[in-house]
Amino acid sequence: MSNNPVHSIRVGFNSIAIFKNTTQSGKVLYNAQMDRSYKDGDDWKRTHSFGLEDLCVQEELIRRAKTWIFEQMQAGAEEHDELSAEL
Repeated sequence: MSNNPVHSIRVGFNSIAIFKNTTQSGKVLYNAQMDRSYKDGDDWKRTHSFGLEDLCVQEELIRRAKTWIFEQMQAGAEEHDELSAEL
């Protein structure tokens, strides 16, 4: 099983990564992880701490992530309906 995100969205230094997990019963779940990149000297680092401006960007990233997840869930439901109709 991979720990890599299935989708990520970035705006400026802020990003959200979406992970897909499948339960033992076959149900698909999505989780998201938000972070912000910053430079410390010559090194790039990531944090889960956000200032006011970052929170406004994160709000937009959350909206986009929710839309992407809903689209994936809808596509999965349609695929499931098509498979059921073939049986």
